[in-house]
Amino acid sequence: MIRTVTGTLIVVVLMCLSGYAALFVAPDERTMHAAQRIFYFHLPSWIAMFVAFFIAVIGNIAYLTSRSPKWDWLSVAGAEVGVVCCTIGLITGPLWGKPAWGIWWTWDARLTTTFILWLLYISYLLLRLLLCVIAVLGVMIAILLERYRLERLRHEVGELLLDIESRSLDKQSGVLRERK
Repeated sequence: MIRTVTGTLIVVVLMCLSGYAALFVAPDERTMHAAQRIFYFHLPSWIAMFVAFFIAVIGNIAYLTSRSPKWDWLSVAGAEVGVVCCTIGLITGPLWGKPAWGIWWTWDARLTTTFILWLLYISYLLLRLLLCVIAVLGVMIAILLERYRLERLRHEVGELLLDIESRSLDKQSGVLRERK
């Protein structure tokens, strides 16, 4: 517990120092001015993404060879952190690219493959809950079929009530005719 708190505090202090340095200490770039400061967060997010995805790949390979759950835990943790870092990179990139290139997004090979990588890791994380997705869809289908059956029965009851009402009206009108 103390180690976790200490580690978190160290990371918070490092983030505050680096944020201060990027925003206030680093010199202003001659052509891009303040937009260049985004790059101090953009590039580290890509580096962190590659390290996290590399850890995810190593964890997956180790899990496939040993079937030890600790490697699976490591791989999913690496994938989740990698997706967060990739998302930061995909957001800060256009923020930097618009002033630098005059366009928010260009479909060049690096950007497109990075976007595809992000989609693949999102898919990987979604497919890990595949059993849960199938189970929930099964529950949804069962409830939907029961609700459909209930609606059909409600309709049949309504028709029967109309039929009973019309028969009772016919009988009442017949009795009234006989009395006259």
